[in-house]
Amino acid sequence: DQTRRMAAHQPTVGNLKYAHPGGGGPRTAKFGDIKDFHQGLAGEIGLPNPRLMEGMEAEHCRRSCSEAEFDPGNYPGSITTSLREWKVVSDPEEGRRVSVGERRVRMISELMGDPIVAKANLKEAEVVALLLYTG
Repeated sequence: DQTRRMAAHQPTVGNLKYAHPGGGGPRTAKFGDIKDFHQGLAGEIGLPNPRLMEGMEAEHCRRSCSEAEFDPGNYPGSITTSLREWKVVSDPEEGRRVSVGERRVRMISELMGDPIVAKANLKEAEVVALLLYTG
């Protein structure tokens, strides 16, 4: 019925995790044309740096937006920048300093010894990427 179809298109609490921190609810997908399809993601945003650690550091520390503040949403009142987050992950002392309240930053060395990381055969750069993603 029409009510059920309308409800299916309303944002739910679970979907709000995909919302832009500035508000406005969940984002709307943008679709391209056949040219966009053939160019792929690399045509839209460029190719990744094959040296993963170097590329992640450059993205977090040397871009014009590296010091732009944002609220990651996973820790209330936690305003940060991509530069600060790189330091949190790459500098054990900084990681310990920000591990307050609900936030607990695990050290890369600690995670590399985790049996789950070993079983997944994760490289250090992949663990760093996961830390940056999860905060």
